[in-house]
Amino acid sequence: MSSREILLQRFQELHNYLNLLGEHVNQINTKLNDVEKNLDEIREQHNTTIKSSQTELEQIHEIMVLKSDVETLLQDINNIIRGTLVPLPTTVEKEKY
Repeated sequence: MSSREILLQRFQELHNYLNLLGEHVNQINTKLNDVEKNLDEIREQHNTTIKSSQTELEQIHEIMVLKSDVETLLQDINNIIRGTLVPLPTTVEKEKY
């Protein structure tokens, strides 16, 4: 085999190797794109969950504030009417017919 043929054979081997390497890089790129897509979906799910949790916490806070306001109102009403009510008897007498 002449040196020219050997050189052409080496270039062909190098060409084949680079083609295989290119295919491998493309496969890695495809898998990375899939991973990135999955990460985006997970990130979106987490963001949705966080927003939902924030909304629930805001609703719970509002309920707690309303409950506190109602308790304060009831306490104020109790304080106002406490002095105006006649004490209830401790025993109930049966009426005779």
